[in-house]
Amino acid sequence: MIRIAVLGVLGAETALRLLEEHKKVLENRFSGYFIRRCKGLGAKAVREQEIMPSGGKIPDGFYFTPIGEGGLFGALWKACEELQQDMYSWTGKSIGCEVDLETVPVAQEVTEICELYREDPLETSSEGAWLLIWEEEKEDALKDSGLCIPEQSAIIGKLTQKKRRVVFLGNRTRFLTPPERQKLDMQNTKNEV
Repeated sequence: MIRIAVLGVLGAETALRLLEEHKKVLENRFSGYFIRRCKGLGAKAVREQEIMPSGGKIPDGFYFTPIGEGGLFGALWKACEELQQDMYSWTGKSIGCEVDLETVPVAQEVTEICELYREDPLETSSEGAWLLIWEEEKEDALKDSGLCIPEQSAIIGKLTQKKRRVVFLGNRTRFLTPPERQKLDMQNTKNEV
């Protein structure tokens, strides 16, 4: 099995931007404690050099990429596309993924602020969060690789040899779309309000 993990806090970059843009509104809506906790998410952003072993090379059998523009869903799509290339011989020609959204780490502060402004923490920019994919058989090599896994991390799913790329939440299923289509869908949803 090939596992997928998220390292760091998803959506924190977007929540902090919204906090800055709508400071007065959010300070009137939430307690000072909530606002301080949200601001503290910036300190939990994980820099590449904090994760990477000295020398900065990911060992064979591992895939590592930032979760930037397009959020988690965009990073998953990108990973599946890149892992289909011949340079990743440990994967097959057809790559899909299955992700359980109940296991995805999103801070409560991020969820509440993003919901107010119709942003989805799973689809917004998440600088400071990373996607790590590895072969289960190489799990021991993960420990020996020198990779430093941050506290805010979770295994969220697996790669499959099927072309479909899906996320599950309870008994609901959503199929991922290419990032360009995803961005268009998000804009259309916001315009409907």
